[in-house]
Formats: sequence, C-alpha cells, structure tokens
Amino acid sequence: MIGLGRAQAVRGLGRAQAVDAKFRRQGIAELLLGACERAAAAAGRGDEICLIVNEANAAARGLYERAGYVVKERDSDRGFNLTRLLSRRAPQLLMSKVLAAGLG
Repeated sequence: MIGLGRAQAVRGLGRAQAVDAKFRRQGIAELLLGACERAAAAAGRGDEICLIVNEANAAARGLYERAGYVVKERDSDRGFNLTRLLSRRAPQLLMSKVLAAGLG
C-alpha cells in the first residue's frame, strides 16, 4: 500500500504493489516504486511518500529500505491492537521517504 502525503494529511493512496513470482528479482518492483514516486511528485502530492508493509515481509522491507524509506511507526508501537488480533492481520510497518526536489 502506498500513500502520498504532505505532513500528516494524506493526499493520495495506492492500494498495492506486487510482482508475479516468476518475474521477481528482475528490478520490476524498483521500477514500479520509482514510477509511483515520480507520479506523486509530478502530481504535486506533497514532499513525502508513505507506504504500509507487512513487518514479516523481509524482501519488501529490504526493497523499500534500499530505496530510502525509513520506518515511521510499527503496529507494536501502539501496544495492544485488538483490531489486528481479531482480524489475525500480521503486524504492519508505516514507512516513509522524502521525495527529491525535481523528481516529477
């Protein structure tokens, strides 16, 4: 999930990024992520891009970290999360990156 925002106000939201297993490890995810960043910058959606990733998804986390994203918040930072417990949803991370000037 990718969200585009300025400060705390969310300006846009992408639902998901995924690459079919047979096409992974070919740089496609990096290209998609870069395209999202450029589209956000070109649309004037703010100076920061945020995304949510499953905390256990090491491959996706590595991709985002290599691209310059940092963890802003963890589900575990909130303590007991009844919604996550009831939905059996895996713990999530909110990651963000400051968009480079002139990216769009």
